[in-house]
Amino acid sequence: MAATLAPPAAGKPRPALAYLDVAAIALMALAGLALRLHRLGNQNVWWDEGYSVYLARKGLVALALETAGDVHPPLHYWLLHFWTRLAGESEFAVRFSSVWFGVVGICLTYWLGRRLLGRQVGLVAALLLATSRFHVEWSQQIRMYTLIAVVAMLS
Repeated sequence: MAATLAPPAAGKPRPALAYLDVAAIALMALAGLALRLHRLGNQNVWWDEGYSVYLARKGLVALALETAGDVHPPLHYWLLHFWTRLAGESEFAVRFSSVWFGVVGICLTYWLGRRLLGRQVGLVAALLLATSRFHVEWSQQIRMYTLIAVVAMLS
């Protein structure tokens, strides 16, 4: 029994439940954001994170050439390249890009769960991801883990 995300037909009022879902997802996303921001800039950068920042400092072509033999494709480093120019290179600023993808992942988990298995599954799945210690931890790393999860959910 799959639910669709098609908008209601013109002239029909949107059910109140849809607005409650939006409010619930917004609250989960805000709670997830708060958990991911807690002590975000307090940890030192570890080696892999430092390497990500090092690569992000390079030009786009040089970055692509340097990561050509790497197991990680350059998309994360390219995004980080532009993000660091916008937000700076403090531990908090650089890690925030992963936080953002982590919060987007919470919303996409709801969407995917609802689409595949129904509204309640989407809500529970989003709540579990929002409060998952494992996901919070990976959302605080300057690595591509949350970006990969978002891209996988969109595929």
